[in-house]
Amino acid sequence: MVGFTREDAERIQSADSLNAFTETSRGAMRKEPEAGGFFDMYSAALASSSSDMPQDFGYRITEAACTSLKEIEESYPPCRGHDPVRDAFRNTPAGEGFCFHAGLVRYAAEIGMDVPGRCIPPEYREPGKVLK
Repeated sequence: MVGFTREDAERIQSADSLNAFTETSRGAMRKEPEAGGFFDMYSAALASSSSDMPQDFGYRITEAACTSLKEIEESYPPCRGHDPVRDAFRNTPAGEGFCFHAGLVRYAAEIGMDVPGRCIPPEYREPGKVLK
């Protein structure tokens, strides 16, 4: 397994901010315990969707995935130890233009996660608040 150095990842991302990276620490891969200490390309696609999909649908999808992590890990062991919502925010490149689906933002807020303002889409609405 070969990844990128921090410097390479930063250089690649500076050329195209849509290139996201996550750090793989040494020992994180069960079958290759000596591998690690490098950066991999990462996709925030799991946290994004069309703004045409209602906020409530995105919320229910996110909630279902997050409350079923044990079953997901059992069927796909490499995802053990990952938190899809936390990791999505943590691995999103800095800068503007990386808005998450409003339903994911609602779920993250409800579980007490700090959501970076730059990741909140314009269509997001806090539950129970009436817009005027």
